[in-house]
Amino acid sequence: MDFSYGPNPYQHLDVYNSAQEPGHAAPLVILIGGGGWQYAPRPDAVGFVPMFTSRGDVVANAAYRVTSEARAPAAAVDVRNAIEAVRNRAAYWRADGGGMLLVGFSAGAHLALLSALAPASDLAGPQSHPRAIVSFWGVTDLADLLGGDHAKLSAQRWLPESTERLDLARRLSPIHYDVSEAPALCAVHSVLDDVVPFSHSERLVAKYLKAGRPAKLIKLTHKGHAAPAKDYPGIFDEIFRFLDGLG
Repeated sequence: MDFSYGPNPYQHLDVYNSAQEPGHAAPLVILIGGGGWQYAPRPDAVGFVPMFTSRGDVVANAAYRVTSEARAPAAAVDVRNAIEAVRNRAAYWRADGGGMLLVGFSAGAHLALLSALAPASDLAGPQSHPRAIVSFWGVTDLADLLGGDHAKLSAQRWLPESTERLDLARRLSPIHYDVSEAPALCAVHSVLDDVVPFSHSERLVAKYLKAGRPAKLIKLTHKGHAAPAKDYPGIFDEIFRFLDGLG
């Protein structure tokens, strides 16, 4: 099924409601695809839907406005509103809106993390409260991608040029926020990632562990950004072991 959570065509969700055990609320998973804030995110994540529906989960694949539609922080606000729209409808799909899992990829992981970590004073929209977040090669330090050795055109395009650009980049960087009460985190990242530096995940997981929060870093060694297709079954085995360990 599908529905819109806003007037823009990109403010849209696809929901996959798998078979459920009668009388028991199913786990709720929200997928947030990547694409450098430039490209439609739903196609990026749709291939992972069966990983969760095969376990009996209800899965929402969320879209958000990309740079050509609206620049930062629009995508981050959209993701917050999309998550809230799904949470409000969870009971209708016989899903557990109080124990949802956010799964983000690259820029989508950045937006998932931001939805939970940024307070309302720094980012409009309802702050999400998932049970856990899975971050696949996620951006955690947006300022790091604006200039220097790690500069990326996608980040420069998404962030409007102004005298407050660097301040906005910091406010849109999950690494800058308190994690003392943050949801559990499983980060997946290659040490040879040439798009988002491995340090983005490494630093955030270290911050979690220092604060005593549950976190796991799955360290990969492939060259490039996303993992090869053959590696995903093993990656998801590790992810599900971590999630199952949370109870």
